[in-house]
Amino acid sequence: MQPTAPLAREYALYAAGYSAIGILGLVLDLIRRDHATRSLGPFLVMTVVMLLVLGATNLRWLTTSARQAGAPSPETPIEPMAGTLRRLSLELSLVGLLVLASLAGRVGISALISGIAFGAGGVNLAGRLLVAQLERQRGVVYHRETPRGLVGSGRRPITAHGAEVAED
Repeated sequence: MQPTAPLAREYALYAAGYSAIGILGLVLDLIRRDHATRSLGPFLVMTVVMLLVLGATNLRWLTTSARQAGAPSPETPIEPMAGTLRRLSLELSLVGLLVLASLAGRVGISALISGIAFGAGGVNLAGRLLVAQLERQRGVVYHRETPRGLVGSGRRPITAHGAEVAED
């Protein structure tokens, strides 16, 4: 049986990690450039694009999935915090390496990629806030199935843990 992890924990860690990577990439790009607007413009454009596009689709999926979430099987293991940290650290490290590699490439690419990372951090922060609201409304704690491989899609099955798991 595939373990689950608290959804709020995943969103909070992703939000912090992606945001930090995005800011670090922007700072390193600013150090490399002679004019700040050459970094800030692409960074802000990609951040806004990510917030609008990924935010709309992700939050819609999250709301629908949370409302449809049922109780987990009693045998479902819960991933410990250390396991979640290891799993997300690997994924975020890959994103960080991509940002660092982009700094060696063509000027301007790193600001774009850093903006994507920062935007993803904003979307995950919005997801974290939405999860908190939905959990309060239903009196449950949402969990998401952990990926079967090293990294996985964000759209994994969600279950609701708590006394009030009922049809809305």
